[in-house]
Amino acid sequence: VDPSAPVTMLKIASSIWSSQRNFAQLMTEDFFVLSLMPDHRDTWRKRHNLIDRVRKAIIYDPMFAAELAISSSDETMEVGILSAEDTDFFLHLDDVVKNLEKRTSGLDVVVRKVQGALVIEQKNYEPRYFKKDEYDNEDALNQYATQKSFGRQTVFQFTIEDGGAPTSSAAIKKALIETNTTMK
Repeated sequence: VDPSAPVTMLKIASSIWSSQRNFAQLMTEDFFVLSLMPDHRDTWRKRHNLIDRVRKAIIYDPMFAAELAISSSDETMEVGILSAEDTDFFLHLDDVVKNLEKRTSGLDVVVRKVQGALVIEQKNYEPRYFKKDEYDNEDALNQYATQKSFGRQTVFQFTIEDGGAPTSSAAIKKALIETNTTMK
């Protein structure tokens, strides 16, 4: 999406792409939309909304969306990405971030938001179930036996029996001291 394109053009494109029939005729199965927002005028959020509207309108899986913020010491630019049929999207996104930081000096690239695909259905999937004794628990049991406690927490509940005197602060202090000495 060209940053100089008017917002009206984005709305028209969004309405065209939001139709399943138009989408099937105009787009391929694997497509990629990149929206650059070099400044923070009122229209930049509408450019992000274009990608979000298309992502929500097109029921297609796998589809991924990401928002990046690329900033230097004096300005920030945002990038919106929408990608379909890229099962390695997260690896490619990581490569993009690393390459941007490596090839540009002084720019900080932050991934602000990523929305990923739904769970891919595995046809004829037959899960295998494991019994507890099929796992080797020796390392976990050794770790549990050697760990050291950093502290303890004890919860007390004081009740007044029928006909008894109200609990005094001195009685509570005495009970706490006696409990503490028995725990040592």
